[in-house]
Amino acid sequence: MDELNKRMGSGKLRLGGTKGKADWKLKAELLPQRYTTRWDELPEVKLY
Repeated sequence: MDELNKRMGSGKLRLGGTKGKADWKLKAELLPQRYTTRWDELPEVKLY
């Protein structure tokens, strides 16, 4: 990787996710439900 960056220019090749600070934020309301890992997110079933 160092050799390729020397030949192609600094920063041309890098590991995934190491670009720097993200310019976006994840919206919490768009997160999927975690039914298999969170008891408080299990759907409630009511019988009539």
